Amino acid sequence: KWRGAIVGMAKLQEQGIDHIIVPSAGNHARGAALAAKILNMHLTVVVPKSAPPEKKDFIRQLAPERLVRIHVTGDTFDDSLEWALSQHGATLHPYDNADVVAGQGTVVDDLLAWHPETKHIVLPVGGGGLLAGVLARLEQKGRTDILVHAAQADGSNSLGRSIDAGKLMDAHRPNQRYGGSAVRTIGAFTLAQSLRSPNLQLLTVPDDDVAELSELYDYDRRRLLRTSTPNYEPTTLVAVAAMRQLAHLDTPVTVLGTGQNDAIYSPASRRKSYLPF
Repeated sequence: KWRGAIVGMAKLQEQGIDHIIVPSAGNHARGAALAAKILNMHLTVVVPKSAPPEKKDFIRQLAPERLVRIHVTGDTFDDSLEWALSQHGATLHPYDNADVVAGQGTVVDDLLAWHPETKHIVLPVGGGGLLAGVLARLEQKGRTDILVHAAQADGSNSLGRSIDAGKLMDAHRPNQRYGGSAVRTIGAFTLAQSLRSPNLQLLTVPDDDVAELSELYDYDRRRLLRTSTPNYEPTTLVAVAAMRQLAHLDTPVTVLGTGQNDAIYSPASRRKSYLPF
């Protein structure tokens, strides 16, 4: 998330803007807070009541208090987004912003450097900024041979409905179980990129599959006494659960996660270690 935030915020800073409104379910704001610290910019972070307390705590930890103010409003991310867009001032949209999308797409460069054998990428879809960025960057690099599997949580089907209709369509029932997926409508950049990308496949992940995966993860962590294993990010589990539908593949697959929920305290190092899923 910080990749998109730093690119988008740097572009706004070049225009002389030093205060930005950032609507987020939690992860985008964390990326923006880190970018604010680096760029010395001021943020008003807008999150819904449903944002996990851990995310709000981490936002505060990632940037000096003088730079970041957190405003909680609405029951869902869409409520927070609507409030942010109604305010005067520059708003850094988490997924419908060309610079943010381009920044998120830079993960492709690292992915291919670390795992050049990858033939399939699985990623979760909320507003679709990560999806649009990954598809666009693969297109720029001439790698449309790599299939991108977009995992939709059950009910959060704005992407599928929009592709079928050829225009932006609301999800039937934005799934509030996974904050990053609980988006009413995908971004226009996501739809445009999805319609012209030959290497996109949609997967819908039932809640039961995600629930089973999360239970197994928690069970194994307790049984094996893996006290240093980080907690899962619910939206990331949507993408991991989608792997069940790709069991037939015999070529390398990479799953991209989105954000994190936990800080793991290591007594041995006497410091907090922030680990991705």
